[in-house]
Amino acid sequence: MTRKLLSAAISLHILARPALGRGTDPGSVKGSLWTPGRDAQGAVNEVSWAAVPTGQWLNVADTRLDALDAVVKAAIPGWSDPGSQKWDGVTNAWNGVAMDTEGCRAWWVCAGGHADSANNGIYRFDALRMAYAVECLPSDTGPWKTPFAAYGKAQSLYQRIASGGSVGPCLESEARYQADLAADIKPPEGGWFGDELVWDRKPIARHVYSGTVYLPASNELVLARGRLWRYSLAAGRWTYRRHAKDSASRGFGEASIAYQDPANGQLIVGSCGSDGPFGATFDFKTESWTGYMPPWASWDWDGAADTCFNEELTLLRPPSNPDVGSGSRGFPGRYMRYKLRTRQASEGVLQFEAGLSQSDFANQSSFYDGAGLVYIPPLNRYWLSTQMKDGRLAWFELDPSTTPWTLRRMPQATGDWPAPSAGSIVKRRMMWLPSLSALVYLGSASKNISIYKV
Repeated sequence: MTRKLLSAAISLHILARPALGRGTDPGSVKGSLWTPGRDAQGAVNEVSWAAVPTGQWLNVADTRLDALDAVVKAAIPGWSDPGSQKWDGVTNAWNGVAMDTEGCRAWWVCAGGHADSANNGIYRFDALRMAYAVECLPSDTGPWKTPFAAYGKAQSLYQRIASGGSVGPCLESEARYQADLAADIKPPEGGWFGDELVWDRKPIARHVYSGTVYLPASNELVLARGRLWRYSLAAGRWTYRRHAKDSASRGFGEASIAYQDPANGQLIVGSCGSDGPFGATFDFKTESWTGYMPPWASWDWDGAADTCFNEELTLLRPPSNPDVGSGSRGFPGRYMRYKLRTRQASEGVLQFEAGLSQSDFANQSSFYDGAGLVYIPPLNRYWLSTQMKDGRLAWFELDPSTTPWTLRRMPQATGDWPAPSAGSIVKRRMMWLPSLSALVYLGSASKNISIYKV
């Protein structure tokens, strides 16, 4: 199928980082809705940003991710997502973003998975423009509708997803991978595996958790779920795929948490989900795996929320209620600070401010793993969003200035606090932007994004 030329809303790479505009349009702030004023190039004007009040949550007008549906369909005639959640599956199906906090950008990378979404595009949010754009188009869904006759399958991959099946593995790619194994051929770098589509060799959509990372030095996006994938923003294409630890038997596990160690030029990945604990470290200089396994590759950190500031990673496994009758003791809530340069870690168990206790949180038996965490430097506080015993999502303040750290209910704040995504999944979607002194919350695809200026 011939693809049409991309519209102006698509930019396959960025030649230079934009700045706030110098135009005169101030936009408007009405209640909890901010409509940015922009210059002729689409950048938010300085005068418009200056008018944004501090200490208040605001929705940003016309910033829904699913508005890109028309852009994708114009570029790929006939494209459609057979997943049950459509565009919301990109944001809500256990997915987080890769962040460039200095450049005020974030990317949803092949985010979807299972029957939720088959959308394997890359979508960039630019806070200096307060707009989403297509970084990399998803795969054409035309070939997905052909039944896998060679493999005895009555349904096509498209039909399988639409009926509740998983987007992966791709059976043709998996068959080539298995044929190599049967021939005693170790999958090489760039070899076949079931986590890619045979038609264009792009990675299939998946639950990425916190497994995507932006590399400033090489201007790349890294996906560490399934195999290790690298996408060049300059070239506008996927350039690299490799098995985790060069093992032909498995890939990175569920609940992946990945971060770059910029000083040592390495990617550190730890995961713990239904696959069990798994950790690996990839050295970009030597393009080889090291033997290092990070401390969060452990059952103790299953379902942890994560955030990073100034090369220091913080993980928090939220408290859980010891539900009566299940035999579960619950979990008291544990935090870890981890220095990326030195690999030093320190841990502690939360204390609760009066009026809050472990029994207020989701039952241990619910296996809730959708919490989100972010650090607000001017306040020296973390903000946590996690699930309560009654199933609702609630906000909390975590105070690192006490010993041990103190968790308390969020002090009253004005504005329209971000609502939970479907299933109360937050994960890595809250981004602190130093140059704007603001927090951005990238909510569901069918909702506008939210900002909080400090």
